[in-house]
Amino acid sequence: MDGYCTDVMSLITRNALTLQHLDINVSNADTTGLVRGSCSGGYLKYPQMHTLKLFSNYDLVPSQKAVFRNIVPFPRLARMSVSPYPYADDVLFRGNAGTLEYLEVVLVPETVSMLKKCRVFTPTSHPNLQCVKMHGTPARMPNPFATVAEYMQFVLTIAPGASVRLIPDLTKCPECHTPALSMLKDHGRIQILSLSDTCLSLWEAISLIKSLPLLSDLFTLPSTIGELPQGVSMAILPEYIRRTFAPMGKRFRCWHVNPEKSTDINYADVATCMLLLALACPNFDYATVDYYNRKKFMRILEEKIAEPEFSQDAPRLRRLLVEEGKDWWASDSIALL
Repeated sequence: MDGYCTDVMSLITRNALTLQHLDINVSNADTTGLVRGSCSGGYLKYPQMHTLKLFSNYDLVPSQKAVFRNIVPFPRLARMSVSPYPYADDVLFRGNAGTLEYLEVVLVPETVSMLKKCRVFTPTSHPNLQCVKMHGTPARMPNPFATVAEYMQFVLTIAPGASVRLIPDLTKCPECHTPALSMLKDHGRIQILSLSDTCLSLWEAISLIKSLPLLSDLFTLPSTIGELPQGVSMAILPEYIRRTFAPMGKRFRCWHVNPEKSTDINYADVATCMLLLALACPNFDYATVDYYNRKKFMRILEEKIAEPEFSQDAPRLRRLLVEEGKDWWASDSIALL
């Protein structure tokens, strides 16, 4: 470490007993010092630490990652965000299974292997863990999962009762993501779900909302209508949706579309999908896209609402229009994700 880093780590270790929040960019040497301190043979404990954020711009070489056996440095940790996980064992997870509420981690191969080997998560191990954000494997690294189903099974074993989940990378195998989504049906406590790399059809969105009765907020890539049921045309599709699905998803309130990773977005299709879903979900009243395309999307949405097939529901559908000053972006949902 250079002199600046040494001073920072010295300041941290001197205040280990009273620190409550730590947000730091680390190197290999820093991660060792964070637990061992400057004294050989001694270990640090952070009894008041509530929030720990460790981030690294460097690739932490697996063979150089430290191992710390039989010590519990963060016994009261409630929020953990690590990118990437910097140790070869489960040292950050020890002693806080009952207090951890928020977890954010990148699923690189060695982290997945460590979590499995150390049996960090069991069906009853983390009763208070409510927000789980799993970031996908960086492109330069091998994928630690052979199939999407294996990936989903692993992700969903981490705090099965969590109400907030970020699950990326389903579109790495687009033909598999529909069966993978069906695995969510046994996790009915989910209230906020981010499928950050996944494009859902209207029918997949309907199926997902029906299977998750508490779902209120959904984050995806731009949506498509998908293949229409036999004998149903676009002209009668709104009436088909009303008759077949309404009312459903009584807790569902927001579908946020992020076009960041998409090209050639058809906002008219996205608007149609959202209006059709609103016909089935009585409390769906936030249809949002990214900030830079919001005005364009709202204009298209308003034009669609005026079309004959939607006009009879126009007063309710107009609730989807995000008004100026209606600061949805400051909501708890965005803060969590």
